[in-house]
Amino acid sequence: MQRIENYSADTTLFAVHRRFIDAVIAANAAAGATVAPSYVNGPAHGVNYGAGGAFYGGCLMRNGKALLSPSSNDNIFIFDHLTDTLTMGPAHGEQKAAFLGAISVSDTLVVLPPDASLYIGLYNPVTNTYTRGPAKPESGLKYAGGCVMPNGKVFIAPLTATHVAIYDPVTNTVTTGAEMTGRGGAQLMPNGMVFCPPSADTGGFMLLYDPATDSVIPVNISYPETRDAVPIADGRLACVPTDMARVFLFDFRNRNDLANPIVTGTASWPNNVTNKFWGGALAANGDVVFAPYGRPKVGYYRPPSLGQPLGQVFDGPDMPVDGIVERFTGCIPLLDGRFLMVPRKFAYVGLYTHLTGAQPLPPSVLMSPFYSNSF
Repeated sequence: MQRIENYSADTTLFAVHRRFIDAVIAANAAAGATVAPSYVNGPAHGVNYGAGGAFYGGCLMRNGKALLSPSSNDNIFIFDHLTDTLTMGPAHGEQKAAFLGAISVSDTLVVLPPDASLYIGLYNPVTNTYTRGPAKPESGLKYAGGCVMPNGKVFIAPLTATHVAIYDPVTNTVTTGAEMTGRGGAQLMPNGMVFCPPSADTGGFMLLYDPATDSVIPVNISYPETRDAVPIADGRLACVPTDMARVFLFDFRNRNDLANPIVTGTASWPNNVTNKFWGGALAANGDVVFAPYGRPKVGYYRPPSLGQPLGQVFDGPDMPVDGIVERFTGCIPLLDGRFLMVPRKFAYVGLYTHLTGAQPLPPSVLMSPFYSNSF
């Protein structure tokens, strides 16, 4: 039986999570930390990614290393920020493209949502072993991303599947949850519900999932731009811009009418392209970093502040001029403050630095279920 972390009210209370973030942001501001974006190619992965792409997302694990979720390759890969090395882990033996994303659950468990794989994937970071989990509830259909819920169970978002999948790490079983489809990921919100963005660039309505009642709440705003969302320091969700050029903030805090959140949007990036960014993560100054998919630059977003009520969008460093379009599909925070960009059809992992002279967010934040855990 896998050991499961205690996700009780004391450990998942968002106010505690926010206090840690606010303290680091304040300390970095007092120390004069500056935004000085830089990008370098990390180690090559050597995977023949073909048409399907090498990896699709990943996660920071409890041992401080980053897991890259295998898509068209046969093995899990592990990145160690202490040595900047990428290591081939165990073979998974599932069908290609195997998985879409990764969800860190405990010291001994990472859950891999099944794409073409017939089974949920389970990886143990302590023993460096892969285990085939239970069969996915809807054979032949796909899931994408997910998150750990306050009850300790794992929400797995239905991509082409027609219902939520709920994985129980204690019993190693999966059950079918509420009816839902067309979701591109999932993010735990401060109120304990799960935010589920649409998967299609052409748009769709946001959905909220209530684990207490196994029910779905439609959000009365169609948003065509995101597959992922990153909680900023105050609990609002910054939606990763994929098909269009703006960042939208969704505010569900302290509202009785969850179907009608407060929504604000930024100005646009210039030179918009389809599938601009896939994946994002919060930096230690409160900015949100976005991994470039089709856009040839890293992007980042500064949340609203005095004098900037909508926030601001920025271009970061250029990517190599090589014609690669499907570059990265994930942005994993590292314990040293950098971000690992997960390659799809690019030969290297990307390593991005956002700040200089700053202390990173602590592991208690980066490994919290409230930190972005969609892909």
